Amino acid sequence: MADYQRFDIRTSNDVTILDIKAKELSELDYQEQLRDELMAFVKTTNPQKLVLSLKGVEFMGSNAIGILINVRKAVDVHGGRLYLCELQTNVRMAFKVLNLEGTLFKIFATEAEAVSAFD
Repeated sequence: MADYQRFDIRTSNDVTILDIKAKELSELDYQEQLRDELMAFVKTTNPQKLVLSLKGVEFMGSNAIGILINVRKAVDVHGGRLYLCELQTNVRMAFKVLNLEGTLFKIFATEAEAVSAFD
């Protein structure tokens, strides 16, 4: 498996979990690198059950949210599902304000809830 700088990869049962490493997803260069790595990961692995853990992310700009939308679409193309978990309050509020929670994204309070939601 390729070496990714912007996230760590783990598995729980048959669910792939990506831990996003950044505290802030606001710098354009970092966002582009994250996008490239996430899209490369999805393209090469075609994950069917994917969880993005955002527990360390304290701020997320609108461009970063757009990147997650594109990642979700890429996962969907291959019949997979993408869930988000452990969003900090202000990040989760951004998803609610943009009406993305419950529409484009299923968001869970804990990683365990996200993983068990695939069953």
